Amino acid sequence: MMINFLVVDDVMANVEILELIIDDYMEEKKIEEDMYAIFRAKNGQEAVDLAVSNHFDLIFLDIM
Repeated sequence: MMINFLVVDDVMANVEILELIIDDYMEEKKIEEDMYAIFRAKNGQEAVDLAVSNHFDLIFLDIM
């Protein structure tokens, strides 16, 4: 089963930090890199477009 994450933020540094946190957590839980995917969106419209065509198990959303 593939685990899908969506990270939404207009600040690319925040996206990269969250990706590192997700990668570290998954490594700690011994979940292989080919068992999960991290998608990026830089704004709400991109996030909605991705959410319409994909299933996400967890979405990290910048609301400010």
